[in-house]
Amino acid sequence: MSRAPAAERAVALVRVAALPVILVGEQLVSHPELGGEVFDWLLAAGSCYALLTLIAAERGWWRGLPRWVNPAIDVALLTSLTYTSGGAFSQLRLAFFVLPVAAAFLMSARGTAIWSALAVVGYLAVSLTHPATDRGEDFEFVLSGSLYLAWMGVAAVLLATILTHRAARVKRLLAEVLGAEERERKLLAEALHDETIQDLLAAGQDLDEASGGDPVALRRAREEVRRSVAQLRTTIADLHPFVLEHAGLEAALRSLVDRRRQRGDLRWNLHVERAAVGPHDRLVVSVARELIANAAKHASAGEVNVRLRSSGREVLVEVADDGPGLDRERAGGAVAEGHVGLASCAERVQAAGGRLELIDRPGGGTLVRVRLPSGVSSAS
Repeated sequence: MSRAPAAERAVALVRVAALPVILVGEQLVSHPELGGEVFDWLLAAGSCYALLTLIAAERGWWRGLPRWVNPAIDVALLTSLTYTSGGAFSQLRLAFFVLPVAAAFLMSARGTAIWSALAVVGYLAVSLTHPATDRGEDFEFVLSGSLYLAWMGVAAVLLATILTHRAARVKRLLAEVLGAEERERKLLAEALHDETIQDLLAAGQDLDEASGGDPVALRRAREEVRRSVAQLRTTIADLHPFVLEHAGLEAALRSLVDRRRQRGDLRWNLHVERAAVGPHDRLVVSVARELIANAAKHASAGEVNVRLRSSGREVLVEVADDGPGLDRERAGGAVAEGHVGLASCAERVQAAGGRLELIDRPGGGTLVRVRLPSGVSSAS
């Protein structure tokens, strides 16, 4: 995975913001001192490094740099500064807790685990080897701090895992959206070529014949032009949800069902509860279009029921058919073959905080249910 520029800038800003905190802590809090002016020289070097990383992050100078370089320098600087500033009794020991969190934003879960372990080892090395640590209670203090730092490391690993999964999901969803757009363009091109353009070509030929005095050819040309206009209107309706914008969710769903009803022999039933209208109307129409198309093409059914209802805290979109049922092995293989309509629906629904369910109906057929949060609290 490539580095995230925003995360690099954020961590660089944290480094710069830490400089005055370190300086104030060093001046205000009493602690055992070691090394004389060594601490000041190390702090000056750390300041230059922090400013350099901020400039580099803003200008993208270190984009090809291995991800472990900056954390390694951070651990080395922090360890040196802490040792010369009082070891386990320096306020700088608290900065060790920042290392795992910073690593979580820049690295994978494995990398975060490694650098969290290094932070614990660094803290222990500084604390146990420092001359100021020489009593039993000092060792207990160091042990307690190490346990807290290890706990922070575990939390950072979990955070890195979540961020990695989220980034992968966003990337996969983006690929699905781009793939769906490409498929829609292909379908649009095929529809225009196979239907509209052919009808218009036929109308042109009929008009040529009508110019020679053939009234039947003129009537055919008129019918072909009307049919082309109807096909273009249907295509435009599929591309732009103007019915949803101007007439509402129920009218948009009814338009989808009516167009499918006109195309085949299936019996279509639609039921919409007004309480189900909400913040996900566009997603509902998009998902319903895909599920309705799937039912028409693949269900081998005689009747399809489309229902939109509300269960209080959820909006449910249900498409049920009376076909032979869902072949789950075939459905899983469809994604590998490039038919990702249902998978794309599931990804979009999950991104909105919902989930998609595939249910075998007891009497035969399949129920596809989409659950979306309604945005209504349980108290309302």
